[in-house]
Amino acid sequence: MMHASDVIVTKAGPGTICEALACNLPIILSGYVPGQEEGNVTYVVENKVGVLAYDSVELINTLRLLLNPGSELLRRQLENARRISRPGASFDIARCILSFLLPTGAPGVWHTTQGLRQRRKLSRYPRIGVPAGRSKPGLNGRRTGAPMRTLRRLTFLHRPIHE
Repeated sequence: MMHASDVIVTKAGPGTICEALACNLPIILSGYVPGQEEGNVTYVVENKVGVLAYDSVELINTLRLLLNPGSELLRRQLENARRISRPGASFDIARCILSFLLPTGAPGVWHTTQGLRQRRKLSRYPRIGVPAGRSKPGLNGRRTGAPMRTLRRLTFLHRPIHE
């Protein structure tokens, strides 16, 4: 819908503003959530990609100025939208996240000796109600309760993977 539009009238939601910029649309902001979206209004107005219409009269006047044939305001706002838009930003974010993955076939954290030991420890479920290091004698004098374990932080996961 935005690609088929000449201008967008919206409240100052960050997703809509980013999408409008990616579609090179001038923006008329009709409202915002105080505190939460004030920075979005400032961003749009300071980068001269749109305006904040305080009432319906101002909104209609701005819309007329933008849709007037050969509008200089429309041309400037379109140029500014092209200048600051980042239509490939979601792909950049995905590439950044994927760059933290190990190469195919490389041993992961859980394949190291320390990781295997920790995995074995974590796979044993602690018994509730039995203090650590003690168990209740059961039938024929055998111990029936496993010691209660406190799970320590997995400190080896905080070390860099690639050394």
